[in-house]
Amino acid sequence: MVVDQIRNKLVLEKKSLLHSELIPHEKVSNRGINQLNNYIDNINHDIILPSILICNKTNVIIDGHHRFHALKLLNIDLIPVSLIDYNSDLILTNEENSLSKKEIIDSAKNKNIFPPRTSRHVINFKNHNFPIIIISDLRVIN
Repeated sequence: MVVDQIRNKLVLEKKSLLHSELIPHEKVSNRGINQLNNYIDNINHDIILPSILICNKTNVIIDGHHRFHALKLLNIDLIPVSLIDYNSDLILTNEENSLSKKEIIDSAKNKNIFPPRTSRHVINFKNHNFPIIIISDLRVIN
């Protein structure tokens, strides 16, 4: 399956990290946080969410800012993450690749956070673009 091939190339490790160890690169919209919190509030059992995708070298969040902030607001300390090879040529920062990965990492490290949805990471695999969330795995949050 194509998704498995992509995951095998890009996902290096799956684990949970303290929210303080993660570095956002984008702000989040209140609307997005409210929608996610409404979803979580209407669950009567364990929360199941896709893992947060982070750069394996820097812990910068690549995908999952709204999930990260929602979990943080719920006082969940351990955040499920997938560490990815962000330097891979398969990962583009958006359809046009108009924002460099270095800009994203450097601005995050300097706490110069971009507006919501500045980057829309995709994976270019065999001349097809896929949303980067396809390499996340579903995790149960306790």
